[in-house]
Amino acid sequence: MEDAWAKMLGGCKVPYDPRLAISRLASDTTNERAWNKLFENLHHQGDIGEASSASVPILVETFRSIPKHSETNPDHGNSIAL
Repeated sequence: MEDAWAKMLGGCKVPYDPRLAISRLASDTTNERAWNKLFENLHHQGDIGEASSASVPILVETFRSIPKHSETNPDHGNSIAL
């Protein structure tokens, strides 16, 4: 899937690879910059793209692997709700 990310479009209709932002959230779910990057690039003015849909399983798996109340995830429920 490495090469596929280079071709997947986000909500802005330009290629976007969300893995860096997701990996930052894995170590700190309160990282506002990472959340903003994801939101701006995966969901832009109501538009989504292939990268938006493809990132969902990675986000789910990332958050499943984080303990519910860990240091990096003080409010697990709110993160998932976003």
